[in-house]
Amino acid sequence: MKKLFALSKPTAVLGLAFILFCSFSNPNAISDSHFEGANTPTPYSANIKTDNELLEFVKLMNLSCPTSMGDFGEIVSITHTNGCVSFKAVVNKTYTYVIDAINNNKQSIKHSAKQSFSYMNSPIIKKLFQLMIAEGYGLEVIYVEKDTQKTAKMNLSTNDLADILNADKEYSPQEFLREQVRVTNAQFPIKLEGGITGTQVTYSNNEFVFYYDMDETVNSVELLQRNTLNIKKNLINALKTEPSSQLLIKALKDAGATMVYKYTGDKTGKSCTIKINSSEL
Repeated sequence: MKKLFALSKPTAVLGLAFILFCSFSNPNAISDSHFEGANTPTPYSANIKTDNELLEFVKLMNLSCPTSMGDFGEIVSITHTNGCVSFKAVVNKTYTYVIDAINNNKQSIKHSAKQSFSYMNSPIIKKLFQLMIAEGYGLEVIYVEKDTQKTAKMNLSTNDLADILNADKEYSPQEFLREQVRVTNAQFPIKLEGGITGTQVTYSNNEFVFYYDMDETVNSVELLQRNTLNIKKNLINALKTEPSSQLLIKALKDAGATMVYKYTGDKTGKSCTIKINSSEL
């Protein structure tokens, strides 16, 4: 069953927004209760007076670090310097491909991040961005691979943050899922543990589908078929407990969509499909 463990790990959906989502979904992290009674603005206004409020807000967020992002890694610091709020994330070696994808697709990832933040619709994120805009700050997320120190950086300017807050429409969950297909496919193909290679993601007929090729000298389709129920159970558990999957789960639930994993053997062409209804997540 050790080889099948890799089949029970959902592929990370790449997005800048999930870094902040992980930070604020952590039960020990900052929450709205920290600001009860505070004069929290709703729509962005250039007349917001912040004084040292941004600095104090960032200090409070940094108290939640290190914040786990599950198997992906952890947020190790949130700092405020030189006109920028910076999130630093240490990424586990398994996800080095994410750093490559960011470095090779900066504009695409940036577009996806802006859409994801808009879809997230978090009061705390809005508060942070309002304070940053009022002070003319930008956002920086630094990804560092744990072993090699390989680095990728993503930046959103003050204008980008204003675009997010002033979006003239709310993104639908279907639009969010289609965007995740586009940005996730920029990562593929990727080699995972257990002779598994992720080849593509699709979203049609309200099914969000991951396609995998299986090296049948390492894993067999028959073995997977015999253990489908266990694999499905482990996939559901991994999705529910993995912080970086929570925004995707929200979209699947909002859309009433089905998550699908399809594994195909490289020698026999035999396949096994596992479907997870949004109600199971």
